[in-house]
Amino acid sequence: MKGFKSSTSAGTEPPKRGMVAARRKSRRGRPSVDWSLADWNLRDTDIAIIIGVTRERVRQVRLQLKKPPSPIHRSHPPSPRTVAVKQLISEIESEAGRLGISRRTVSAMVGFHIKSRPKWKAHQKPINWRLPNTEIERIWKLPSRYVSNTRTRLSIGPPAWDRRKNQMDGLAVEVAAEEVKARKWLADRESLLRRISEWVSVRARPRRAKALTPAPPVPSRRSGRGSNSDRRHDRAPRP
Repeated sequence: MKGFKSSTSAGTEPPKRGMVAARRKSRRGRPSVDWSLADWNLRDTDIAIIIGVTRERVRQVRLQLKKPPSPIHRSHPPSPRTVAVKQLISEIESEAGRLGISRRTVSAMVGFHIKSRPKWKAHQKPINWRLPNTEIERIWKLPSRYVSNTRTRLSIGPPAWDRRKNQMDGLAVEVAAEEVKARKWLADRESLLRRISEWVSVRARPRRAKALTPAPPVPSRRSGRGSNSDRRHDRAPRP
């Protein structure tokens, strides 16, 4: 191309990226920021206003220096219902996890989304898998084929007693102990669910009564205008 001379043909090397970046930085004329003087207990927005940089830059430096996260600023305090729900969750989270009540179940009952909590892990029922499947289904009130499917899914071995082989020694003692354990576990679960239901009934938001006054009729397209004949008669006579 005519009139074009590359830097290599002229005998000069192209500028390196570091040199270009240095020139751009000096051309901007921005002073360097001493981040050691920043108060990282403040929000990113407040630090950005004090220093004179963007909030995104403060966030990036906070991550680079491994400072604590920016505190959450609430323009309005949480509602009393939110405080009460969080207090209830902190009281029942460990017990609900032990009794196999999931966060989704409690969220649907209280009408509040519960985020993941380290203490809330819904465990399986404390079943003695050494018992036969029929005994487990009867004691724990489980549907048919549930125990066999769970054994396959969790890779649990076969039961220790087999009726077909007449290996029933000591089964009655194990069944009696399992019945006592299951009765206590189910009672605790029902008690906790009843407690949550009572809390919801007391803390439920009162619904507003709907107005009984009928809605005003919607005017038609010709309402208030009359027909063509009416407008024709309403006209003033021509002189």
